Amino acid sequence: MFNRLELLIGKESLEKLHNTKVLIVGVGGVGGTCLEALVRSGIKNITIIDFDVFAESNLNRQILATYNDIGAFK
Repeated sequence: MFNRLELLIGKESLEKLHNTKVLIVGVGGVGGTCLEALVRSGIKNITIIDFDVFAESNLNRQILATYNDIGAFK
C-alpha cells in the first residue's frame, strides 16, 4: 500500500513511521486534516481524543464528516 512512499524515503524510514505512536487531541478542521496526513504517511498507531460533536455550523471544515454525521461524536 505504501510502495511509492517506500521508494521515496526508504524501507527503514517507512518502518519507523509504521511503528510511531501519535496522539491527536481535537479532530476539528485542523486536527482532521492532520489525521488524514498522518494516516497517508504510513503511521499506523494513532490515538484520537475529542469529546465534541459535529455541528452544521462548521461542517465545511470537517474532513471526517458529512451532513449525516451532524450531532455525532467526533
